Amino acid sequence: MLLVGANTSAYSQSPAHDAGRDAVELWFFQTNVRYHFRTEAIKLALSYSADMKPEIRLRPWTEPLTQQRAVSVIRSGEYPIFASLTEHRQFRLPELVRSDRNLAAGVMGFRVLLSQKDRLEKLKTIETLKQMRKQLRFGFGQHWLDYSILQANGLELVGTPHYSNLFPMLEAGRFDAIPRGLNEFVAEEQYWGKRYQSIRSFDTYALYYPYPVYLYMHKDYEWILERINYGVFRAQNDGSMRRLFEKHFADEIDWLNTKQPRLFVLRNDFVDPSLNIENLCWWVPQALLEQISPSESCH
Repeated sequence: MLLVGANTSAYSQSPAHDAGRDAVELWFFQTNVRYHFRTEAIKLALSYSADMKPEIRLRPWTEPLTQQRAVSVIRSGEYPIFASLTEHRQFRLPELVRSDRNLAAGVMGFRVLLSQKDRLEKLKTIETLKQMRKQLRFGFGQHWLDYSILQANGLELVGTPHYSNLFPMLEAGRFDAIPRGLNEFVAEEQYWGKRYQSIRSFDTYALYYPYPVYLYMHKDYEWILERINYGVFRAQNDGSMRRLFEKHFADEIDWLNTKQPRLFVLRNDFVDPSLNIENLCWWVPQALLEQISPSESCH
């Protein structure tokens, strides 16, 4: 895997079955708008090794894949396909390799509550995590990895296997709010708010837990992942990755700076404790950083 300061010639190597080829197609299945930053970040990373052979060409997978099915395809090693997934112990498999760096810069760890207009006052009465556990119910996708995180922190969840069910369930009063990623809630409030006009985002407080995102591939294609690692390292060092992040998440960064919600910080016991998970210092307001990790300084 990539070592800081490593010789770039290491990343031109590829296994025998790719040797001599002019180009290799690298497949991705996460095509929803929520994943556009990750796809653009990988394109940027690959641009730093554009002169190496074989050329790596990004291609969307030709049929819908669930996350579970995609992981099965990756594990088979039949295709050079990757998934950008939250680091979780269920993905620490001998046939998988993981990228070196968190691609999402911590943005998915901030969870904004989508609720209803007539429930906002109830949400405002919550002052402690203990009260939240006793008085609030949250709607959540049963298959989402952070379902287990919220459950382990003692929050009451109403699960559904289908994402699109969450919003009519919210409208029907099945729960008080849906925790959505900082990178998700703006578009979802706009889209679902047209159908369910009582939907409102809540800005008095939010949830936070470490939720790093990495690329996973079959170990036979580790040479591709190493090229991406190299490009991400270069892009982070020269500032182009930061500019891409700020372009994609300008509204979300502005929301955090403007609202500066109080944070309920939750544990994530499912992430690898040895990882240097994320550096929030360069985009998260200082007041929020102090809530997340009072003992650590960004200076």
